[in-house]
Amino acid sequence: MYFMKNAIPIFLLIALASCRNQDSNPNESDTLSRGESIKNQPFYPMTQYIEDQIAYVDTTPLAIEKITFINNKKVDSVVIDRLAFRVLAAEFLKPDLNDKRIKPLYTESIYQDLTINSITFNYTTKDRSQELQQADILLNPENNRVKSIIFRKNRMAGDTAISINGLWKHNMNFQLNYSIRQANGTSETKQIKVIWDRPVLNDF
Repeated sequence: MYFMKNAIPIFLLIALASCRNQDSNPNESDTLSRGESIKNQPFYPMTQYIEDQIAYVDTTPLAIEKITFINNKKVDSVVIDRLAFRVLAAEFLKPDLNDKRIKPLYTESIYQDLTINSITFNYTTKDRSQELQQADILLNPENNRVKSIIFRKNRMAGDTAISINGLWKHNMNFQLNYSIRQANGTSETKQIKVIWDRPVLNDF
């Protein structure tokens, strides 16, 4: 469903990336015009993709399992409803990198990685005050479908520092890995896996 609706935009984004990397010697006015054009081009619509994935899960007749690990020890495994799924998945929805208030703070790199057979849209920021520090969207170059999304966030909750690494696998599962450090130096790790396609459980 997502591929059919978004195949053309994805193709155009890849084509634009190719154009950006072409070697040329424009004059000063051309350089300014080209720079403004690139700056105004949208980033990959990651938020829209996740919203489409949530809609897909809403219409998929499969149980959703949530597995929790604390310090690498499994502590819970339950079937959750779609409301609970949405709450957990919301970690992937924010921030929206196309929000004009934060878009200028991020740099986009697009490249093909032959070792993993993926086209990668990479977004990073040098602004340490931004919660989202890095995001990667990996596409299958054969059909332009999303394979996975990876992000890295840093968050403060009072005097507690929290690092979050997220991984979303298309139509399969996602996981959130939390590294939590208290002001007194104590720390713990927490991992949440949410699965709606059971055959890939051992793929983590």
